[in-house]
Amino acid sequence: MHPAARALLVAAPLVVPVAVVVGAGDLVIGQRSLDLIGHVWTMWVSSEGALTRTELAAYPAGADLLPILGGWLDILVANVFVRGLGLSPLVAYNLVAGLWLAISGWGGIALARALGASWWAALLAGLLLQLDGFALSHLIGGRTEQAGLGFLALALAGALSCWRRPGWGATVGCGLAGAAVVYLSWEHAIWLALAMAWLAPFVAWAGRPAGAVRRWGQAAAVTAAVAGPWALLFLTRAAAVRTMDEGQQTLEWAMMASTAPLGWLGQPVRPALLALAALVVVPWTAPRADRRLWLGAGAGLLLTMILAAGPSPGLWQPGDIAPGTWGPFYWMQSMPVLGWFHTPDRLLAGWSLAAAAAAGLLADAAGRRHRVLGALVFAVLLGSAAAEVRRAGLWPSGGWRPGGPPALDVIAAAEGEGALIDLPPARAGMDAMQYTIFQMVHERPIPYHMTLPFLTTDAYGQLAAENPTLRWLNSPVRRPVPDSITEDVAALRRAGFRWVVLHPARLPPRARGRAVSAFVDALGSPTLQDGSGWVCWELPAPAQ
Repeated sequence: MHPAARALLVAAPLVVPVAVVVGAGDLVIGQRSLDLIGHVWTMWVSSEGALTRTELAAYPAGADLLPILGGWLDILVANVFVRGLGLSPLVAYNLVAGLWLAISGWGGIALARALGASWWAALLAGLLLQLDGFALSHLIGGRTEQAGLGFLALALAGALSCWRRPGWGATVGCGLAGAAVVYLSWEHAIWLALAMAWLAPFVAWAGRPAGAVRRWGQAAAVTAAVAGPWALLFLTRAAAVRTMDEGQQTLEWAMMASTAPLGWLGQPVRPALLALAALVVVPWTAPRADRRLWLGAGAGLLLTMILAAGPSPGLWQPGDIAPGTWGPFYWMQSMPVLGWFHTPDRLLAGWSLAAAAAAGLLADAAGRRHRVLGALVFAVLLGSAAAEVRRAGLWPSGGWRPGGPPALDVIAAAEGEGALIDLPPARAGMDAMQYTIFQMVHERPIPYHMTLPFLTTDAYGQLAAENPTLRWLNSPVRRPVPDSITEDVAALRRAGFRWVVLHPARLPPRARGRAVSAFVDALGSPTLQDGSGWVCWELPAPAQ
């Protein structure tokens, strides 16, 4: 192929991400959710100071950020955009999302090429991986680490390349791609390690060139050198706040995130149906040696489907075969570290990679028979995938940006330091998420974190233990109204809080008037307020 034509093929995967990023405008790509806001918030807060620790949450003690996300590659890249280029965290998030889409395209091309597809057929694999339902659904949901399938594809392509041919380029590339997966997501890293262990005998069965085992060992050494210290750091710091067996609640999460095989086929969070059909056809068109590799891949995919059925397997929906917790995933989850894995459906990432590669190889086989036939297969497979994405509403678009009452801008512009406490106290989930959104506008430290309550329980619990007003606002109907909250708000000021924001709408109706009156009696008229009922007082400076 002419170098110019090859360059155009390599540039083609930029079309989708550019369209997505430009189309989003000044909104964040994706739908408002805990995951999306959590990633944007972490990009912002990690760029404000130390990378993995902050005092902007869990104030005044601060919080370790490292355990709150399953992967940090998107945060690290966003920090380059924010700290290095001076971009806002919102723009950085969109650029990361676009970059991940581009890498999906290039990873799909690399994987198909490593399996023997021609350049133009490999392009189909790359485009299908960009339009994959698994990747797009996670991208829309704000789970950028799960949307990074391109890194997995690059690692697998690198493993095949360095096995089959000598040269430091493929070996080092494979090692770096594997390291990127470790930074991307510990879940994907475990998946990749298990996939490599499963496929290794089949790869060797398909052919064992001279020096292949040594090259794989060298690639593994590169991965360990680049990502090993980070993996150890994550495991030790996560283990400090998480138990290896996280109990019945995580089992319930796993049940909700399980996937029944027949039900999965009817959902949009899977590869396009025609790409899945290519998985059935391609092994019979592949060379004899490659059929052995496809045999191993097929058996591995079936195993992931069994595991993805979760702790209570079913055919159409989890548990419709037999209720209870007896499935293989339940046994897997009883192992150390794997007990943190609560989302069986994420094990199906391999289907996305295999389906895209198989579609590329099918188009290649058709093209070898006749160019027109190959072009037709290319168009039909790509067109059907695009139609499914459109029908399912999975095209990524701008859908959210931080916002709140205009008075937040006044707090942000106020000179001097001082934290802010939103009342009533945040509970895990939606309440804390709203306070976190407000924080990205006023940019003051707050005593909450939105996604993992254990990060802020100690910080807030100590405040509440010493402050009857906070205990009262936690349950204002059952607890008596304090005679006076003057001393309590003075204690908050001494603890470093400068602003108290009351959200009466978050209190029971009977308690709203009493709460506002108590703060007015202690602090006078509100410093700031909003028509929605948002009321703010600036606490007086403590007496010297």
